[in-house]
Amino acid sequence: MRLRPSPRARLILACLAAVSTATAGLRADDVHLADSTIVVCSTGDVKAMKAALEASDTGRLLADPEIRRIGENLKKGFAGLMEKGMKEAAASAPEGTDPAVLQAKMTAFLDLGKSYLDALCADMSGRAAFSLGIAMDPALPTPVPSLIIEFGGTDRLHAMHGQLVDAMVALSEGEGKKTEFTAGGFQFTGMEENGMGLFFGRKGDRFVIGSHRAGLADYITAWEAGTERLGAQPFYKSAFAATGTGQMNCFVGLAPLWTMALGMMAGMPVAEGEPNPAAILQSLGLTDIQGMAGTATWTPQGASSRSFIAIAGRRGLLRLIPSENLALALPPFAPAEVVAANTTRLELSQLLNVVRDLMALAPEAERTEFEAGLTQAQQMLGSTVDELLGDLEGTVFTATPSDAAPMNPMAMMMGGGAGLDFSIALRLKAKERFQKLLTTLGHPEITQGMMTKSEIAGREVWSMMVPMGAAPMQFAFAVDGEWLIIGTGSEPMRKAFERADAGTSLGTNEGYNGLVQRLGGATGMMIGYTDTGKSLSQWLDMVRPILGMVPMFVPDLAQNPETLFLFDVANLPSGALLQKYLGATVTRGRVTEGGLLFDAWSPTKSAPKTEEAKPAGAAGTKAGAQR
Repeated sequence: MRLRPSPRARLILACLAAVSTATAGLRADDVHLADSTIVVCSTGDVKAMKAALEASDTGRLLADPEIRRIGENLKKGFAGLMEKGMKEAAASAPEGTDPAVLQAKMTAFLDLGKSYLDALCADMSGRAAFSLGIAMDPALPTPVPSLIIEFGGTDRLHAMHGQLVDAMVALSEGEGKKTEFTAGGFQFTGMEENGMGLFFGRKGDRFVIGSHRAGLADYITAWEAGTERLGAQPFYKSAFAATGTGQMNCFVGLAPLWTMALGMMAGMPVAEGEPNPAAILQSLGLTDIQGMAGTATWTPQGASSRSFIAIAGRRGLLRLIPSENLALALPPFAPAEVVAANTTRLELSQLLNVVRDLMALAPEAERTEFEAGLTQAQQMLGSTVDELLGDLEGTVFTATPSDAAPMNPMAMMMGGGAGLDFSIALRLKAKERFQKLLTTLGHPEITQGMMTKSEIAGREVWSMMVPMGAAPMQFAFAVDGEWLIIGTGSEPMRKAFERADAGTSLGTNEGYNGLVQRLGGATGMMIGYTDTGKSLSQWLDMVRPILGMVPMFVPDLAQNPETLFLFDVANLPSGALLQKYLGATVTRGRVTEGGLLFDAWSPTKSAPKTEEAKPAGAAGTKAGAQR
């Protein structure tokens, strides 16, 4: 049987795109949403976006027969699980209710919902948006969620909306009532209980669906009057200026959540001498993150996105964010071919101040004990923690080589070690203190002989085996040039030094350098690179043996055949398939006014060879001009 993309699959693809850009949003009509909006994702032309997605690498992957077969298997499995759930719900229905009739109603509603999703994906057109906010309704005792979905549609969808309402009312067994009302020219019908429910509205070819009656009315009034509410917020304006617009746009506003969370935490009882959770949240600096925004666009050349994180202060963990963009250096021993590599510039000298921000909330006795521990560490190590941190330039490099063996969970269970192969490199302003530190840690009285010194490729390397239950890990440390290297054993260290001596590092990889230059070069706060297909393939290779054994270790699952499909390794895609469709992704982060800006680019890997597949540089020039 030939497997073809279904309309519902296309809708799922669009939803996946919204999730994958998890920060974004900025179209003209979004500005009329309430200022308490938490999330809004929108597209100016849903059909154009779906077409671009279907032509992308991700779209081709989801259209592959292997993925279709997995989808069909999962569909059957969830259908069986839902059928069992409906039977159990019908059997526990109140006295006087015929279980068979109730189950028939639930089945009919479920079938109607499936048909509606297919029709929605086929008929939806023009602007489409999804938003979720917090509604403060004086008629309700607590803040309530306000969901709003809008799109262009057809008479078929309008008729199905009426059918859905009738089916919901029938299922509610008298607990919900059908209601109709008008707001700004939109005719609404829905099921309501205390102002909440699900309401379907139509005006011409525009449809609006919402969960909070008053919130819907306020939005439509603002929409038709041209009143800016969310769009009047300073953060929204700065986010729009930073990201622009794309085929998919989303926006995440955290201020309403922080306000609600801090208000709830302020009244929480705490033990004597313990800090209030609200104070901990603020001390960590999390409340200084105002929100996120971003855009995503798919073209024949590849997928690009731009994301902005708004930051209002530098407390707690946010102290680690640098104040300016700098050149990001690659260590000379960085693997030339990698599954993943990341270069990040942080203010590591602020690490101790981050801890002190938290310790300021602790009782005086704990603060005194903490400072005493720092003094003891100085006496043992010969340098203060502040001095050691001050010698760190701030650049952190991590990489997983392409030839690294993936982690083997079965070997770990048998005591064969963690099986990890990675390296971390910290760039140093001065290396003398760290060389002295390694020598000091090598003394038997410090590490009880667990740390030993050897010479590898003319460098002094200190190795340590760290017991971690059945999966001990070996670490190796060395100072080479201006870098402190932390690796997973002597062999990875040897390979690193050989690369440095031979001059064959990631800096000589033309493909990597071309992708980085596509985003403006290695200046900023971070450069990240991932071979997406290979990375996912390795992760799935690690998950497969664990997933298949779960029912063995949890007997209750084995006794419930309806859930066994969740642990069937046949429902995981093959690594070869993932590597066929998914290629490289590079991300560049920069410090900008009001926060951090991230650009990502993933050139098309699986597109047919046509004249559309232009070099990344040419695509970058065009994309940059469009921005």
